[in-house]
Amino acid sequence: MIERNEDKIRGFFFIMFIFSLLLSFQWTSAQEHSISKEEIYRNAYKTAVANGTIGSNERAMLNTIQSTLSLSDLDVANIVSQIQLDTGYID
Repeated sequence: MIERNEDKIRGFFFIMFIFSLLLSFQWTSAQEHSISKEEIYRNAYKTAVANGTIGSNERAMLNTIQSTLSLSDLDVANIVSQIQLDTGYID
């Protein structure tokens, strides 16, 4: 039961992090500062794997981010493979 609560809390904070990333992306776009779509996805993916695994809620959010940012499967695969090389994490 405690693990389930921890997963819910971790999922909540992940969702809030992603939400804040998307808001900052909108704000920075309005301010004409550039942050790449790939960098947003990279940061979200790194946050998702920070605990050593990607849960179903995190996977759903990553899919939503990919769709929202209009990233192709190839773009995402390149980002994921680079993070896996850097961190040793295997998805």
